[in-house]
Amino acid sequence: MASVTSDMALTDKEQAEFNLRKARLFKATIAVNVIYGVVALGVLLAVFFSEGARDLFITRFAPFTITFLFGMLLVIIWLIIVVRTFKPYKNATLKYDPYSCPDYFELERTDEKLLSTFPEEIRADMTFRCKPRVGVFGSSLHTDTTMTTPIIPTAGEWVASKPLFENVIKSVNATAGIGDDDKMSCTTIYPGLLNRKDILDNKEQQNKYRCQYIATAGCKDLNWTSVCPYPA
Repeated sequence: MASVTSDMALTDKEQAEFNLRKARLFKATIAVNVIYGVVALGVLLAVFFSEGARDLFITRFAPFTITFLFGMLLVIIWLIIVVRTFKPYKNATLKYDPYSCPDYFELERTDEKLLSTFPEEIRADMTFRCKPRVGVFGSSLHTDTTMTTPIIPTAGEWVASKPLFENVIKSVNATAGIGDDDKMSCTTIYPGLLNRKDILDNKEQQNKYRCQYIATAGCKDLNWTSVCPYPA
């Protein structure tokens, strides 16, 4: 199966979460440094102004004092490094099975000859396609009872200039030499292509294209509960 790149820019939500985490880490570092600083200053003043404290910290507990001060310095340096090198992480983007099919559809491998006709830039995402199970939908996914021509919606997001059509459907259906049964329609779905385009184009809603595909103005007789349980 095709892999999905993860080195994408942070979304606004992820950037805000990163800024908040870094601010909290910075405040925590300041608080720890202040506490250590107050303790160190107290020890230093006690040594300067008290003979008993000088004898305690420098003579009898000298190993403890040295270890404490050295450890405190290391902790401060470590916290500063952590804050300076703190990096954001990208939330997992693969939230849905890239080759999940609509309900009562089956995944099948695309014929090699057909696959070779598609543009090279999308070919890797066309390796598999979803087709309806025999006897489930009758003629409801076709234009007539002869079931020779599948429905290719012409409203909603299927209209030219709409993102779903321009970014996904157009590159497939405009391919020369393929029949209607091999175009993206209500009977033929290329889930890998939809999945990759959802990830690249819809960072805040990574099932958007697939939900639009089966929306009221699209293939409204389909359900895709594994990806879009609540289509518009």
